[in-house]
Amino acid sequence: MVEVIIANITWGESRAVINVLTLYLHSVILRGVIFIETPAEITFADCMAIARKRGEICIGIKVEALELDASCNYGVDLIPEKNTRFALQPADCLVVLAEDEF
Repeated sequence: MVEVIIANITWGESRAVINVLTLYLHSVILRGVIFIETPAEITFADCMAIARKRGEICIGIKVEALELDASCNYGVDLIPEKNTRFALQPADCLVVLAEDEF
């Protein structure tokens, strides 16, 4: 898995504050905990709420069934409209920003 590190450097009280977030693909079932009962049809807004409960920021969806289809961006849909509906399966992932992978 490729991880992308995003760093945000801000200045506060004469010192630099570095906030680091990592881009992850987290399965809808993570380490045995079911976050989304699958198969399920849910909106992107629902996905954002689920990620927020895990302390993450959801920025997209990766649909495993489309990962070989170039015309569908290899199954990755970043920043869809909040009312976009997805029919998620157990192997699908949320694309999230998180401080630490758990």
